[in-house]
Amino acid sequence: MKITKDSNDIAAYAYDAQGRRVRKSDFVADSNTYYYNNTSWQVLAEYSGAGTLKYSYVYGNYIDEAVRTSDRLGNDYYYAHDHLYSPAANSLTSGLVSFSAIH
Repeated sequence: MKITKDSNDIAAYAYDAQGRRVRKSDFVADSNTYYYNNTSWQVLAEYSGAGTLKYSYVYGNYIDEAVRTSDRLGNDYYYAHDHLYSPAANSLTSGLVSFSAIH
């Protein structure tokens, strides 16, 4: 799948035989991201075009219940979920909240 604007390529996406996205090419930023998925359709890791790990993910009991994300710098982000298991807040190991959807 490709996104174009005024006949210029903006982005392209590649999918495996199961329909899971395995690559995203951003032509504006000149970058590629590769996705490693498990059989449950969960993204376990994202890699740059050079093969460098960008992010890794750990999931809970439910298919879309991410509990932790780690970036390439070694920072761990922990998710707090609401009653529907949707992410409501994200914090660093230090406890500092880096994202909050709670109003």
